[in-house]
Amino acid sequence: GHYGRGQFQQHSAAFIIKSTNMPSLTTPRLTLAFLLLIVSSSLALFVPANNPLLLYQGRVEFTSDGDAMFDWSGTSVSIAFKGVDISAIIEDEGNTYDVFTDGGNPLVSITTFSNQTTYYLEWILPGVHTVTLYKRSEALVGVARFKGFFLDTYQAQVHPITPPPSRKLQIFGDSITCGYGNLGKSPCSFTVATEDNYYTYG
Repeated sequence: GHYGRGQFQQHSAAFIIKSTNMPSLTTPRLTLAFLLLIVSSSLALFVPANNPLLLYQGRVEFTSDGDAMFDWSGTSVSIAFKGVDISAIIEDEGNTYDVFTDGGNPLVSITTFSNQTTYYLEWILPGVHTVTLYKRSEALVGVARFKGFFLDTYQAQVHPITPPPSRKLQIFGDSITCGYGNLGKSPCSFTVATEDNYYTYG
C-alpha cells in the first residue's frame, strides 16, 4: 500500500452530486446542489477497481474478481478522467468518505448506508479532472468494497495520475489518531459523523 496524500494539479471545477440512494450529506466547505437521480450504467464506460491507472493510497487488498477492499481510515482511491459524468460503485454500510476534486479541499462528505451505493458526479466544466474518494471513518465502522468507476461514453478517457512523493510516513495510533470526535463539540460520544481522518494531525 501507499501512505500519505497525493499531489495533484489544481483546476477550477464545479459539479453536482447525485445518488441512487438517499445518503447523509454534509458540506464542510462549500454549498452544493444535491439531486436524486437514477441513471442507467449500461451506456457508461466501466473502470474496474484494479485498473492500473487508478491511484490507491493506504492498505488495500484486491479480491479475485478485481474489487478493492479496505477498512483503515485515510485510505483513498483517485482517478483522472476526461468526460462529463463519473460515478463510483462502493459496497459499504456506514462508512463516511470525503470527495475531493482536482486536489482541493474536500467538497462534500458522503455516508454510505446500504450494501451498494452509486454516486454520480456530473461535471459542469469540460476538461480533465481528478476525483478522490477518501475514507474518513475508522476501521471499526466496517470494511469497504470498492468496485470501480463508471464514466460517460461521450469521449470518456482515463488519464494517468502523477504519482505521490516516494517518501511516505506511516502513523500508528488509536481512535484519536483516526479523528475521533474532531468535528464534534466537547464533550461528545463517538459518532461517525463527527470523525474525519483528513483533518487529524496525521
